[in-house]
This record gives sequence, structure tokens and C-alpha cells, in this order.
Amino acid sequence: PPILICELLDSRMSATLARFCDIVASNDFMSRILAMVAESAECNSTLSQMLESSSSTTLMVQPASIYLEDGDELSFYEVSRRLQACGDICVGYFFKEPDGKERPVINPRDKF
Repeated sequence: PPILICELLDSRMSATLARFCDIVASNDFMSRILAMVAESAECNSTLSQMLESSSSTTLMVQPASIYLEDGDELSFYEVSRRLQACGDICVGYFFKEPDGKERPVINPRDKF
């Protein structure tokens, strides 16, 4: 079956829509991008290229196993450098909470 993805403009609808489709909270997404640029102006050029409609750049979530080997203990900075050597960009990671839930971490403050 086809995958349905909804753009969410009103956060009050998230609980209702989440039962039927994946959600892209575009207002939240844009807020995060603006915060990244405000915090680090040099991100603007990269983000502009990634989000430009005529660009052929894509944003994909890849498993860490593509870039890391078992036993690797690297900082976000070291992982970013490894991805850069492959021509890729690391924008974040998933952090596993003690209860087993994973939460995304985008552009972490502590990169070392």
C-alpha cells in the first residue's frame, strides 16, 4: 500500500493524524532550521543548498552501521568527519533513553 505523509500546520491535529499517516511538522521543521542558522551562521549556505527546490540534494536517514564498525566509540565531531570523507553530512543521531525509546538529536551542542 502507498505511504501517506501529511504536512502538519496545526499541532493540535497531531494526535488525530498520527493514527493514519506519518507526519511532517513543517512549522517545527522550519523553526529548527532557523535556530540552526541563528546559532551558527555558516550552516546557512549548506542548508540553503539542501532545501533549494532546484537542487538535486537529498536528505536521507541512514543506519550508523554504514559508517561505523562494532566497538567504535566516536564523538559527533569524529562521526561528522568520517561522513564528510564519504561526501555525506551528519546532521544528527538517535539517542536511546533508559526506557528504550529513541529520540532524535539534531545538531547537538556538545560535538566532542
